[in-house]
Amino acid sequence: MKMYRILLFPFLLFFILILIVSCGKGDKPEPPQKKPTREELLVKNWDVVSVTSNNLAIEHSGFTIAFKSDGNFNFNTPGISGLPPSGTWAFSSDNVISLNGTIDIHVGELKANKFVFTYNSTSHKDTNVETEFTME
Repeated sequence: MKMYRILLFPFLLFFILILIVSCGKGDKPEPPQKKPTREELLVKNWDVVSVTSNNLAIEHSGFTIAFKSDGNFNFNTPGISGLPPSGTWAFSSDNVISLNGTIDIHVGELKANKFVFTYNSTSHKDTNVETEFTME
């Protein structure tokens, strides 16, 4: 029995020592990732996935929309009356982007992989037209 205690004591001491060493400070936690700003999310050459005008799908092949980090934009959106092909852009509020300081587009969703906005205009018959763009 005495022999058992003599062998058990160094084993327990060794086990406690390993336990203390392994429970050290460990790796430092990584700093939290910086959340991108809405401007950083917007700057991209977007692929147009769908376009609707007053909830009716319209042909959008060939449409291109690009927002650049220097505050310029390029749109190729033939048939969308009043939407400028190029110029400057800036957020005028949380959910509104001003194009050339005169035309507003309303942000519905803005994520790294998805951007939805609406553009309101008046048709040649003086009716309201709401055009929604969905891009990835």
